[in-house]
Amino acid sequence: MTAQSAYKLIKARYMIDGRADRPMDHGAVLIEGSRIAAVGRAQDLAAPEGAPVEVFDYPTGTLMPGLIDVHCHFNYLGDGTHTDDVMAMSDDVLLMRSLMTARIHLEAGVTTARETGAKHDTSFALREGIKLAVAQGPRLVLCGNPVTISGGHMWQMGGEADGPTGVRAAVRNMKKRGADWIKVPVTGGSTRSSVPYRPSFTQEELDALTDEAHKLGLRVGAHSRLTETIVMCLDAGVDMVIHGGFQERDQSWVFRPEVAERAARHGMSINTTLHIGRARVLMLQEMAERTGESPSFTYGEERFELEKEERDFDTRMGQVRRLIDIGVKLIPGTDSGFGWFPFGGFAYELECLTLGGMNPVQAINAATRDASEAIDVSDLVGTLERGKEADLLVVEGNAGADIKALHNVRAVFQAGQVVRAEASG
Repeated sequence: MTAQSAYKLIKARYMIDGRADRPMDHGAVLIEGSRIAAVGRAQDLAAPEGAPVEVFDYPTGTLMPGLIDVHCHFNYLGDGTHTDDVMAMSDDVLLMRSLMTARIHLEAGVTTARETGAKHDTSFALREGIKLAVAQGPRLVLCGNPVTISGGHMWQMGGEADGPTGVRAAVRNMKKRGADWIKVPVTGGSTRSSVPYRPSFTQEELDALTDEAHKLGLRVGAHSRLTETIVMCLDAGVDMVIHGGFQERDQSWVFRPEVAERAARHGMSINTTLHIGRARVLMLQEMAERTGESPSFTYGEERFELEKEERDFDTRMGQVRRLIDIGVKLIPGTDSGFGWFPFGGFAYELECLTLGGMNPVQAINAATRDASEAIDVSDLVGTLERGKEADLLVVEGNAGADIKALHNVRAVFQAGQVVRAEASG
């Protein structure tokens, strides 16, 4: 980012501030240096008399806080490469990939991101590069390496630990190395040596891990594929469940409202990661349209995969509607990089929340205010308020009426600096 004016005035037809339940007409933000100096109606804001000011005016756009993605894997590209094959790459290659994916996400309007697992020290190096301005990317909130059982999901990243004493030591090590929170896979996942639909840790181990993290001032987020491990997380006091589908060990989907109600009472949020499944559905649907009824698709494994993925996505959306009705706080995060979900597509995740019953402003507030609170950065970002860091996004159209407007980015500002800005007016 090059040197820019001390004052900037960003104006738009609509403004979503992350707090109100509807957009403001003709809103504006005045930036001084890296901070927000004032927020209000465009006609009421101006730089101090005589001060040079750079004006960005988007008369048909929507101004909002920069988006916060609470689930990112910057080592990955989202090109379908299996996680074990990605983890076989060298740290140097993974860091270079991370530099690229971080820039892509920032330019799509994600100004803050929570890294949910990277190999060895690659995420720490990425954060240092961004801080030193030798790279561009979102503000990063890091777990470092997920604390996982021996051979568990994402073990190649370097965080294997077993037993109550072992997990406490692993948490302390992550804190020492600079982690901001602790990621723990409480079930297996796509890692080949893991068991996806079985608990990984014992209750005693999970209790010890969570207790140690909280003693050190770190929140805990738990990758979970089972309802029974959601219950384990509630018993341990875990702060956020990641994925959070209500499934049994036989992979059947069984929603248990009493568990959801308990999560709502205890304030445990769920990062639902919805579009990563939908992305594969859309890809397979496109493949079906392209190949027609050719035997290679109709009778091939892709057809069976499509039918299963469609059923699973519909079931997940039904569960999301019930979670919203019960009052569980849902925090959007993409799982970008994994599977077939490349970076730069956070808008798709918010589309899924609107399919689940949120209106566009609720979905945007979830991705800004609620996300900032969930990852402990609300003192810096998440809402348009005086004194906060000037991380802003402008999109074309009325995002308060149509969430798909977020696909059409007009401008991104981070710490008051222009990341990208199309000609205004």
